[in-house]
Order: sequence, then structure tokens, then C-alpha cells
Amino acid sequence: MEIGPEEARTIFLDWALGLPEAVGTDDVAALLAHYGPRYPDHPMTTVLRDGIERGAPPPVRRRGRRR
Repeated sequence: MEIGPEEARTIFLDWALGLPEAVGTDDVAALLAHYGPRYPDHPMTTVLRDGIERGAPPPVRRRGRRR
């Protein structure tokens, strides 16, 4: 099955959102360690590498008075 970068991102996001717990960089690193060496040029490998390099987004801070 041939997929491009956009499809790989969509598949990864669908997978991550379907998990009962949040996906962390350790989870992504484990996937990359398992599949990356066998498929170094696959678009999903690129998505996994990007996930490791970028890490989790910073928490959203809300401003204003707490009630």
C-alpha cells in the first residue's frame, strides 16, 4: 500500500486519538525503534521522527480569574 506524508499523518493521528491514554514520546520512540530500521524511507517513519523531534506541545495556559 502506497501512502504519502499527509495520509501517514492522518493515520497516525487517528491511531493516537483512538488509544485509551495519551500517546507520549516514549510510545512514538518505541514504534520508531521497531519499524524505522526496516522502513527508513516510508512516510510513516518520517511522521514518527517528526513526533520525536517536536515532542508534546506545551500546555495551554488560560488567563483570567478562576472561579
